[in-house]
Amino acid sequence: MQGPSVYCFHSADQERLSARIDELREHVDFFAIGMDLHMEKPDTVATLCDQGLSAYAHFLYYDIREVVVNAVAGLAEHGYAAFDMHALCGIETMEAVCNEVRGQRPEVLAFACALLPSQIKLPWWPHDATLEEAGQFAAEKARQALSAGVDGILTPHEVAGYVAGEVPEGKSLLVYAAPRAVNDGWPTEWGPFYDWHADEIWEQDEGIGLIQARRLRS
Repeated sequence: MQGPSVYCFHSADQERLSARIDELREHVDFFAIGMDLHMEKPDTVATLCDQGLSAYAHFLYYDIREVVVNAVAGLAEHGYAAFDMHALCGIETMEAVCNEVRGQRPEVLAFACALLPSQIKLPWWPHDATLEEAGQFAAEKARQALSAGVDGILTPHEVAGYVAGEVPEGKSLLVYAAPRAVNDGWPTEWGPFYDWHADEIWEQDEGIGLIQARRLRS
């Protein structure tokens, strides 16, 4: 199990985008584009591809099967090299999506999110749920997604230890990076996913602001 390194853009500021691309092009495997940036500046993916960089669609699709399959079919045409969906879509939807992608562009990677960092704050989540229960929930969703054929799992660092045991060799584990995880250690096989808050964290403390920040800056 070896996870790629992903950096996610949410800002449409062209100067900021260019600066981050120049700084990180040698250090990350994918530049992810959030839905808001994709809608506001749809040519961002072309900008990345023109520079020989790999674009990741961080849209976290979550809908009925036909909707997700049709949406993902359009991603391949735009040039994305990877994308994600929510594991709550269910096994049948994830399997149909993977089959659709494999038929169009077998090289495109499909990731499923087992649990969002904000998910335990949602109204339907038990307020007295323990971290272990959240971890077990994420592990079960990871098992379902992997059985459907995804290439990797995306999960918060708080429950990554529960999910990691479900991810076999040949598959990837992407973990949402967070400053407090630095002191907990970070297995090198876990791929860091630097999300929208990363720019601010990066500026605050280049030493430990992000997981593997020192490696990325070396």
